[in-house]
Amino acid sequence: MSSNGVVTDNDSAERGAKALAALFSQNVTVMKCHRCKKTVYPKEKITSSKDVIFHKGCFTCSVCGTSLTTANHKTSVDRKDPEVYCVAHVPKLQVKSLDLNARGILSAVEQSKLRERLAKIATLKGPSIGPDAQFISHPVSVQGLNRYGGKAEETHMYPALLLHKRDELQEKLRHAQEELELRQREEEQALLTKFQQEREVVESTVKEETENEWENRLQNITQRLEKQYKKKNGKDYEQFPTFLFSTNVKKEKERLEDEARKDIENKHTQKLRNRTLKVIAQQQEETSQLVDKQSSEMLEMMQEKKKDLEADLEEIQKEINEAIENDELDPDDFEDLQPEEILTGFASLAEAPLPAPPKTSKNDIYHNLTASQVFSDLDDYVVNIAETEQTTFTDLVQDLTGDLMSDLAKARAIFRWITIKDLNALQFNEIIKDTPLGLLRGIKFGTETYHTLFKRLCSYSGLHCVEIKGRSKSVGYEPGMKFEGEMFRNTWNAVLIDGEWRLVQCNWGARHLVLNKDKAVMEMERTLGTKKKDKIRYQYDEHYFLCDPLEFIQEFFPDDPKWQLLEHPLTLSEFEELPFVRSVFFHFGMMFKEPYSAVLRTDDMGGAEIRIKVPDEVARDIVFHYQLRFAPKELRHETEYKGAKLDRFVFQSMLVDEDRPYCEVIYSVHLPVRGDFFLEIFANKIDDGSSGDSSSSTMPFRLKCACKFKIICSELKHKMHALPNCASGEWGPAKAIRHFRLFPLSHETAVINADSSEVELKFTTRRALHFLVKLRMNGVDDHFLDQFVKAATSNEDLIIGLTFPQPGQYGLDLYARPDTDSVDLTLAHACKYLINVTKVKKRIDLGAAKMENASQMVNNKYGMMSACSKLGIKPLTHKEGKLKQMPAVFDIEFAVPVFVSLSYHFIREPDEEYRDHVIMVRENDGLVAKFKVNMNKPGNYLLTIYGRKDGEEKMANIYNYLIVHDPEMTLSRKKKSKESK
Repeated sequence: MSSNGVVTDNDSAERGAKALAALFSQNVTVMKCHRCKKTVYPKEKITSSKDVIFHKGCFTCSVCGTSLTTANHKTSVDRKDPEVYCVAHVPKLQVKSLDLNARGILSAVEQSKLRERLAKIATLKGPSIGPDAQFISHPVSVQGLNRYGGKAEETHMYPALLLHKRDELQEKLRHAQEELELRQREEEQALLTKFQQEREVVESTVKEETENEWENRLQNITQRLEKQYKKKNGKDYEQFPTFLFSTNVKKEKERLEDEARKDIENKHTQKLRNRTLKVIAQQQEETSQLVDKQSSEMLEMMQEKKKDLEADLEEIQKEINEAIENDELDPDDFEDLQPEEILTGFASLAEAPLPAPPKTSKNDIYHNLTASQVFSDLDDYVVNIAETEQTTFTDLVQDLTGDLMSDLAKARAIFRWITIKDLNALQFNEIIKDTPLGLLRGIKFGTETYHTLFKRLCSYSGLHCVEIKGRSKSVGYEPGMKFEGEMFRNTWNAVLIDGEWRLVQCNWGARHLVLNKDKAVMEMERTLGTKKKDKIRYQYDEHYFLCDPLEFIQEFFPDDPKWQLLEHPLTLSEFEELPFVRSVFFHFGMMFKEPYSAVLRTDDMGGAEIRIKVPDEVARDIVFHYQLRFAPKELRHETEYKGAKLDRFVFQSMLVDEDRPYCEVIYSVHLPVRGDFFLEIFANKIDDGSSGDSSSSTMPFRLKCACKFKIICSELKHKMHALPNCASGEWGPAKAIRHFRLFPLSHETAVINADSSEVELKFTTRRALHFLVKLRMNGVDDHFLDQFVKAATSNEDLIIGLTFPQPGQYGLDLYARPDTDSVDLTLAHACKYLINVTKVKKRIDLGAAKMENASQMVNNKYGMMSACSKLGIKPLTHKEGKLKQMPAVFDIEFAVPVFVSLSYHFIREPDEEYRDHVIMVRENDGLVAKFKVNMNKPGNYLLTIYGRKDGEEKMANIYNYLIVHDPEMTLSRKKKSKESK
């Protein structure tokens, strides 16, 4: 972007980066039919629900050849199968298609086979297995894992000796757990009592200190007033005891006491909070140590019970062998039988192994399926359990994991129960320990946390679990910050699953911030008609369950480097240098095109670039956005530079290449001034909040932070101009393709370089849309540019014709809404282009339309101009041309004939364009024009208003205002006025 605001190849070369136009210089894409492999033209194209392209004539069932439509066709659940089918022939996912050696699946399959073999050899029939069976899994589901429903099938029968041993073991284990839990809860109660006493001491001490300080302050106030009274009246000392009865002295004393009371109350609250937090931190550590001890006791007890059963199993094996020798049982039925498999459900290892990198990834455990596919039944079951009440941890864990066979299923059930419960929102009043909420009294008291509760429940289900302490890039952390002292301390868990340590963060899995209070993001939502009240929402986050170490280290740094679970652990400084990313980044499979540091430095043109790779299969459903803001604390709330929003110095675009399985989201930043900035990138699926109907592209969605960078500009050789004031967000037609199925036929790149005064853009769409097109240019009235835009539709095509009054840089906004939607529904932004015009056939005088002409035309003339009365315009509110000490927000109204058009400019001295801070609306059937002025900074402002009759070409200056906005002076006036009253 050059000093005159035009993007050229030479300018970009000087910045050491490719021209924005070059990023989109690929040839027009040739679409091929998946079935016949021949070229598909827009009018004969049809697309499946997997976005696979066919000819309309080729869009038939792959099995029977039945003709299909977009409404009735079906696709396979296998994501790698691109074919389309009719309802009768759509493939069903079969268990045999799964790799039974997949970790987490093999155990379930073996248990199912074991049950079948035991049923075959049931020479002595015992009772059927009911819902209380503790160690019997369900059959394998279509996802290849246990179908966790909470009760076992009742049709299978087991040999009586195994059934009897199982029942005996179940009863012994449950009884032992209850006894141990009773002893442990007595320990907990003693510790809670001690904690309560400690907090009472803190409250009592702070209260006493506050009372002493209040007495001292009262004494000081009295002494000060006494001293002032002596000095003023020169009375003898004996007369001073009566000075407090003076009316003036009493009022002054009351005022000083009120100020002192408020100050002391604030200090008391802060002091009590700080000391209580310090005590709670210590109590949490003591609670953690107690839970660690109790968890070890529980696991040791379960190991002892396991040893008892192993001895009994040896006797069972002998009985089976004898029965086989006596021809009482068929040896083929026992060829693979392992009676010790009934031990499933106990701690798998007597001692937990040392921390080491896992050999398999989370994706391997899930067998390349999504969490909802793997755990749909289990999660539903846990939801039901969370709605019931238990009075002991033994009962709770029995309900949660009693029927689960694998470590994975147990850990999942516990994790989901904690995240479903939303422990932060539970209402605790007076808690009796032997009640359902009595289980969670440690949470209420602040001494037990998500990670200690997770560890406790894991021990009851036979899982090894540890707490890991360290630091995290949590709320308040910004890229480039250094971890010092006790800043950003955090705790999480590692749980042993199938002999490998896996990382878990229950707290972050249960709650995270969805959208922060960024004005630019909220403006973008308003543009799309999706504005909602900004707040913290609790939402389950799958990312933090069994998170892979390479992803976990992006946000969490353990004190012990071994718990990074990496082959090559990072140092703290390396952790600080990692890019700031959030779970959304990994949820959508994003990757950086190249390694980036958390802090980026611009070139001498203020330029920096970030490229993010996004898988094709998810990119089509994602909306990206960003916010650029100043980094210094005193400027954090500033979103503008000289009247232009900082976001207008960022060029966001998407690069699509059909030869690669991913697309690139590109952020080209060109800072307008030296300094430190933060660039925050947001993303979310547009259909997350939509209804799924045909208008889903215009339905509400929530934006989530994906990553954030600090950008430092220490040298700037040329002044950078803001991009045209188009709708915020992505440039180029890719968004229109993804969300509106609006395909460009003429211009597929985000930048159009025009060497003439005319440009024609063509699009084609598969559904009827209502369009709105706006042309933008910095410093020029948008309404003035409307005359240079012509848009028309023909069948399925949209044709936009543009002419340009002068060379320069323009922006084109295209808005759309399905014709089937209500006319009241806000048009959504479909796409935008950056157009660089180098020459035109005939220059058109912009006159009053250009901002730089506004101050020249005023020439120190304020108030009504002669053209005002000629046009029949009258001021209704502010007749004086100089408005001093004005509030930040106010309205100026005029009576205007309906045949008169108005425009305006708003400038903050000396040369800052503030046009966006004034909104003009016509009310009362167009007879009243209201200018809503909003000044966010102190200074002198110039509001110039122009008018013309319909049919006339030139705008005439009708009114000029010099507006002085000084918040401190305005506040002083209000205070004096209030005091006088």
